Amino acid sequence: MQMNGRHQRRRQIHLLATHGDMSLSAALHLLKRFVYPGPATWTNFLRYVLLATGLGFLLAGIIFFFAYNWTGLHRFAKLGIIGGCLIISVLISLNGSLLLRVRRWFLLAATILTGTLLGVYGQIYQTGADAFDFFLAWSVFSFGWAIAARFPLLWLGFIALLNITLLTWLIQRHPELNSLNALFLSGTLNGLTIWISLKWPARISNASIPDWYLNALGIAAVGFQTLAILNGIYNGGDVWSPLCYALIALQWFLFTRYGLLRRSIFWPALLGLAMIILIAGALLKISNEASMFLVVSLIVAAGAAGLVAGIALLQKKWENGTR
Repeated sequence: MQMNGRHQRRRQIHLLATHGDMSLSAALHLLKRFVYPGPATWTNFLRYVLLATGLGFLLAGIIFFFAYNWTGLHRFAKLGIIGGCLIISVLISLNGSLLLRVRRWFLLAATILTGTLLGVYGQIYQTGADAFDFFLAWSVFSFGWAIAARFPLLWLGFIALLNITLLTWLIQRHPELNSLNALFLSGTLNGLTIWISLKWPARISNASIPDWYLNALGIAAVGFQTLAILNGIYNGGDVWSPLCYALIALQWFLFTRYGLLRRSIFWPALLGLAMIILIAGALLKISNEASMFLVVSLIVAAGAAGLVAGIALLQKKWENGTR
């Protein structure tokens, strides 16, 4: 039995217990072993939560230290402290005697310190770089670590940097571009990263992609695309708007198909929520009277109830082994 995810494991055990000759006690044993979190799982979870919290407080302390003592520090001291912390983080991440996950967390800290170092350097020497230059340089210097780390949280941070870089480039270098197109490009960037994340690790390193990572990218992609459509509804579009709408519809179709193939209720729920938001936004564009707010409230309530009922029915079909 292939164990490649809690939902997949639960479904496979349910199918074996329902249609096979597996006893109830055996099914419960497998659920406790492969699905339900035990003491070791919670201990491991708390260990990394405390590690992440400690690194977060350490990085926050470094940043606030500079903010409070900025005028009292020599410029070489500023660069030296940040550079020293960066080197220490990189050396710890290269220490083979530590657990791989611990090393990855320190590499994530090194990525954050890289941005801090660039920001401090720009403030000291007044390079004249704008926000786009800053985030572009941060993304470039973080690219190698994001590829080498094979750490989904670092990938997510790097993709966030790419999103900010794209948005600052569009705002500062192309202010004439329609907001709909800018939001569409940001949503499409996240959609492309989902496809790359599904294809690249399996071919290069046989790495598994956690569901929370794909779900976070899905929220970003659908969120930006929903904002793009709402922007088009309220502010109008341009000659490229129909193409943007068509490509958004295509991406949503692919997201739905992926969710059905994986039997994941997340994607139908996310896209259903986006559709409810779009319908409510379109109705409020027509009128903002009190009666319309009442109509929108009723439609949102009915849509949410229908979405929950549809997802429950879909989940029941999947549990029974049907499409």
